[in-house]
Order: sequence, then C-alpha cells, then structure tokens
Amino acid sequence: MSSFAFKSANTYTIPEIADLLTRGFEGYYVPIHINEAALLTMLRRDGVDLTESRILFKR
Repeated sequence: MSSFAFKSANTYTIPEIADLLTRGFEGYYVPIHINEAALLTMLRRDGVDLTESRILFKR
C-alpha cells in the first residue's frame, strides 16, 4: 500500500514548483509546460499563498 506525505510549498523554489507542476501533467493529450514566468503569473493572479499551499508526494 502506498503512503503519502505533504510538504509546504514554500520550502521549494519557483523553478522546482514549476517543474513539479509540469511533471504532474506528463502524458496528457495536450502537453502542458509551466515555466517560472507562467507560475509567477498564476500565483499573483490567483492570490496563491505558498506558505499555506502543500505539495503531495507519494512515498
């Protein structure tokens, strides 16, 4: 059985988070690539607080 862990998003750099998001969309019919500029735009536009955000990892 798999277990999961959460880590605070603010412990990662913007490039690392962009890479994680891009990898999360691997295999989609329409490829999605999120670069640093796109991520920063999304964070500002949507009012995302990285100190309150979590990244889920499969152990």
